[in-house]
Amino acid sequence: MADFSTLDFWRGARFLLLMSLYGLAIRPMGFLFSTAVFLLCGFWMLGERSWSKNIAIVIPVVIGFWYLMSQMLGVYVAPLPEIFGV
Repeated sequence: MADFSTLDFWRGARFLLLMSLYGLAIRPMGFLFSTAVFLLCGFWMLGERSWSKNIAIVIPVVIGFWYLMSQMLGVYVAPLPEIFGV
């Protein structure tokens, strides 16, 4: 029988909420900003408290993934919020 007593179901529920908010925010806030906030919040929820390390990781990952999606795969992903009209 599996032992589920060590699992943190509340953390999983918080991640589901975070992913839902990310899905709702990606269009109005733009891909770059909403993905960066999503990753920073996810790192924080997992216990990583070094903001300088988190930002140093998040910025290249977000820009690299946006470049891969939009420039190399040809999938249009709006990088900026809708209010900029891009």
